[in-house]
Amino acid sequence: MINKIHIFTFALIVVLYLMIGIWKYLPAFIEKEGIPLNDRSEDREEILQFWEAYNQATAFRSQRNYEEAATYYSKALEINENHEDALYYLASMHLLQKNFESAENYLLKLEEQQPNAPRTQLQLGTLHFCMDPDNPLFNPEKSLARYTGAWNLNREETGTPLMLSKIYLFQNEFDEAKSLLNVVTSSNKMSYEALFLDGYVYWLRGDEREARENLQLAMNLYQSLAYAEIHGEGATESGARAMLSEDRYCDGFEIYIQSLLSGRTHITGLTAYDMFNEQLSLWQSVYQ
Repeated sequence: MINKIHIFTFALIVVLYLMIGIWKYLPAFIEKEGIPLNDRSEDREEILQFWEAYNQATAFRSQRNYEEAATYYSKALEINENHEDALYYLASMHLLQKNFESAENYLLKLEEQQPNAPRTQLQLGTLHFCMDPDNPLFNPEKSLARYTGAWNLNREETGTPLMLSKIYLFQNEFDEAKSLLNVVTSSNKMSYEALFLDGYVYWLRGDEREARENLQLAMNLYQSLAYAEIHGEGATESGARAMLSEDRYCDGFEIYIQSLLSGRTHITGLTAYDMFNEQLSLWQSVYQ
């Protein structure tokens, strides 16, 4: 039988082991957060203030209150100016508020700290292909370079080649777009946008059979996803926002494709591709 002395000795060893672990790793954690180690009482206060501001910003972001979220992310960065997540989300809040230059400034600062982070490249790509008439930074070539860089860093992400295909379509480079759409449709069977755009390229080439088939698949898929979004377990009518959200205003392709596939326009046959073709020509005249 294990006596009390053995139990006490074992407990003491465990406590000493935990204390050594805390002593060893706590300074590294604090240093990682960019907090100096010279005055621990002040450090603790700064850490608490940082996370209070950061968590408040996150709460506002989840409520889609982007202005307040930006305010609190800025407060967090006043304490720790190099915090990567705070920089990323502050840039995103500015982009959502159409403060394009501010978004770029924070993203470029983040890129200096994380030159090989896909999310930074993706957000810069979004910024330069943000289809808003007031966006002075709209530049498809820059966006193409950023998305290409992100895809090279993460080949498993199908959203990136989809965005690249949209840029190529905007530039009338249809073979390049078709190649990327093949990548998306072969690995992501739920991408109604890729199906629609792939059908559009078939339509341009005069292959009405493939175009019609892709259009029907895209429409069925989108409407089933929209139905699940609204009528799924615990869902409400407001759940449909995720399908047609103002948060995605930069991607004119996505918004317009959703409007065509929703059934509200009562399109018949391949009329959807005629309408999309006219819209693409309009975008090109506006943004080029």
